Amino acid sequence: MPTSTQSIREIVSTQPSAARILRRFDIDLCSQADESLEQACAELQLSVDQVLDTLADADTDEYRVAPTNPTTISTGHLILHIVRAHHRCVRQKLPRLMLGFRFSIARLQHHQNLDMVA
Repeated sequence: MPTSTQSIREIVSTQPSAARILRRFDIDLCSQADESLEQACAELQLSVDQVLDTLADADTDEYRVAPTNPTTISTGHLILHIVRAHHRCVRQKLPRLMLGFRFSIARLQHHQNLDMVA
């Protein structure tokens, strides 16, 4: 379980779900990697206890669900498992991906408009 004195890098390397959670709190995994969780939270005016509780909850959730062997379950249960486990990840990441996609399109359109004017 993570502590407030561990660096962001240590926390992420020992708990796979931590990266997702820390990003939700706007903690930058690159620029704040060598800072302790306490320092990162202080900079962002976050409650260290709230971040630690969220990390602990995610750690518990991660191990609560046993890995599923697809050869031993029915097709219906396999579909349900895929939707619950994998589609949730897609639903969480899709808005961020779409935002980046929109910025790329806007940048391209801007350059094309400049070419037409010149």
